[in-house]
Amino acid sequence: MKYLGRLTKCKSCKVSSQINDSYEVSASFAINDDLINEIQNQSFLMAKPNPFDSPQLFEIYNYVEENNAVTVKGRHIKHCAYNNMVYSDYQSKSVSDTPQGHWDYCTQDLSYDNFFSFSSSIIFKKSMEIGYSKADTLGKFLEEMAQAFGGEFYYDNFNISFLQRLGSKKNYVLRWNRNITDPKLTLTADAVYSHVVAYGNFTVKDFGYSTQICSTPVSIGSGQKLYKIYMYDATNELGNAEIDHDQFPSAKATLHSIARHYAENAGVAIQTSESPNLTVNYSPILDEMKEIALGDTINVALKSGRMVEAKITKTEFDSLAERWTAIELGKEKIKLCDYIAGR
Repeated sequence: MKYLGRLTKCKSCKVSSQINDSYEVSASFAINDDLINEIQNQSFLMAKPNPFDSPQLFEIYNYVEENNAVTVKGRHIKHCAYNNMVYSDYQSKSVSDTPQGHWDYCTQDLSYDNFFSFSSSIIFKKSMEIGYSKADTLGKFLEEMAQAFGGEFYYDNFNISFLQRLGSKKNYVLRWNRNITDPKLTLTADAVYSHVVAYGNFTVKDFGYSTQICSTPVSIGSGQKLYKIYMYDATNELGNAEIDHDQFPSAKATLHSIARHYAENAGVAIQTSESPNLTVNYSPILDEMKEIALGDTINVALKSGRMVEAKITKTEFDSLAERWTAIELGKEKIKLCDYIAGR
């Protein structure tokens, strides 16, 4: 890749990043910058996205010239990988494999994907439908992988990492009476599951009818009240689901094993059914949070004094001043693919 030089008359440059979602830059330059003619749609610029990572490549997709300034928006280079068509032999295939195996299968006939590397810390296998009618582009495929495995992506230019979970638990507390005063707080438990039940359709051979069998509930974590169950469709893992009428207990035991494996690999223990929705954009506090990163989990002390955990789901970084300008916590809809459990 050809590097042309540094934009010396940059007025502003902010990078926003959201887990498994947008990763973009917004920048403004004086019209008389020496490299201004190189700033155009589909060209690339590099910007630092956070205090920790090296500068990242962004493809410009929006260009505005106004009041002696040029303002652009750009998507992270990962966007280029996402536009590739996946491997297809003109029919869909259900493939059970690890994330790395799925990537290798989908990209075996691609050329442009050679610019990109993929790695994953997830080693268990899941079935995914791949081919002509499903996950036609690499972008769709990676989105479906995140849903199937419950993982989160980390991007370092041409390197794509698929992790079970971004970030870590940090020893930091946001307190209502000290470093936050008026953020909006929303508490919800609408889609938090405490238990998993696996089910599947079976054919009873000696009686000639079909029936659905369910496992007993498997707890995610310990000490949870049975307040919401996720029904997991285990059809793809059952294979030839034929049994005799006296094999119901063994079928139920098989489903219980599947539910336990799913809970162990896709979930973490629920620590609270309530997740705060808040945005921090107060400069001194953001400076204090300089060791915090996207995906990290911190504590929030509510007005009542009760402590809840919240995950950083979106960040905005000033690449010129090299400091956070906004951090959002818990402002994502909790889904089963996000570890079943609450943030």
